[in-house]
Amino acid sequence: MTVPENSSQRGLVERAQRGDDEAFGRLVSSRLDASWRFVRAIGGDRVDADDVVQEAFVMVWRDLPRLRDADAFEPWLRAVLVHATRHALRRDRGVRLVRIAAEPSTDPSDRSAQIRTDGLADPHLEPGASLANRDAVARAFSRLSVDHRTILALHYLEGHPLEWIAQVIRCPIGTVKSRLHGARSALRAALNAENR
Repeated sequence: MTVPENSSQRGLVERAQRGDDEAFGRLVSSRLDASWRFVRAIGGDRVDADDVVQEAFVMVWRDLPRLRDADAFEPWLRAVLVHATRHALRRDRGVRLVRIAAEPSTDPSDRSAQIRTDGLADPHLEPGASLANRDAVARAFSRLSVDHRTILALHYLEGHPLEWIAQVIRCPIGTVKSRLHGARSALRAALNAENR
C-alpha cells in the first residue's frame, strides 16, 4: 500500500519540525527549483535568486517548529519566499544586476531559461511568439510591483487556486480576486507602454 503524497509530506514536515535533518533535506531538495523560479519571477534581475532561496530555507529551518499545521507547509513556504524576496529588494534597493548574454543559453541546467513569463501576460501571446514579444512581456512584467508579480506568479506561473493564494498572502478570497484583477490590469498597461 502506498502512502498518499500529502500524508507523506505531512510526515516529512513533522519530522523536520522535530529537527530531522534528512526530512528537512528532502523537503528542500524537492522544492528547490520551483522556489528558485518563484523568487526569480517576483524579484527579477533585482535579486540573486540563489541567495534569496538559501536565506528563505534558513528561515524555514529556524521557524518550522512554530508551524502549527503541517498541511499548511506549501503556502507557508511561499509566504517565506515572498518575505525573503521583499527583504532582498529592500536591502539591495538601487542596486540592479544586469546580465548580458550574446545568445540564449541552450544548457538545460541554466535555470534562467526555465522562467516563463509568456503565460503570465497575455493569453493571446502564443508559446511560439517572437523573441521581441517575449522580451516586451518580460520588461512589462518587471515594471510591476512585487505584490502584482507575486500574485501573478502564484496564479499563472505556479497554477495555484485563489483559495490557496489567500493562505499565502493572508487575506480574504475577495481581496485576492481584486488584487489579481489589479495585477492583470497593471500588466496590460505595462504591455501597452512597451508597445508604444
